[in-house]
Amino acid sequence: MPRIYLEHDPPQGHPTDTRHWFDDPHGLLRHVTAFNALMWDNGRTPTLIIDHGVLIPKEVRYGGEIARGLVVVNHLRQRGRRLGADIFQQVREDIPLDLVGMDAESLGGLGEVSPPELPRFAARYRFFFHPVRYTSLGLALLEAMTIGMPIVGLATTELTTVIENGVHGFVDTEVRRLREPMWRLIAEPALAR
Repeated sequence: MPRIYLEHDPPQGHPTDTRHWFDDPHGLLRHVTAFNALMWDNGRTPTLIIDHGVLIPKEVRYGGEIARGLVVVNHLRQRGRRLGADIFQQVREDIPLDLVGMDAESLGGLGEVSPPELPRFAARYRFFFHPVRYTSLGLALLEAMTIGMPIVGLATTELTTVIENGVHGFVDTEVRRLREPMWRLIAEPALAR
């Protein structure tokens, strides 16, 4: 029988020296980003990268009428620094940000938005802020990109290959340098569009 393992995430342990548990020279380890494939020690298992995608309702388009940023992370408080809980809390001190996702209320967020409704909900926000240090490309991020929403995030993981500064949004490894583009996006709806 064919043996395929679909891996959605980079290693949770050491970021470069974690051997993937699916060790089968006759199997296929399928990664959803090149970053994930790069970070895992895939061992003797053949790998294939097939970028994951999203399905957006045809009528959903970016509007950006809410002059705030949106952060979408499930269990951000519990997942901590890896997913950027500290960065979210630091940035929201002077940038208007709303957090949605499972357990978002524990960090003063709005709560969970059902997955089918998330693209429509997100489309009203001025930009999508991705405070994540280390993960795969999240589905909410991909949905935001698909509807034409500007992305502001850390220049880490696969994000650097899909966001061109000043075109699709803004990425940088220094959080301080991301504040100015966020304020510009809030103040200039035409720039965000």
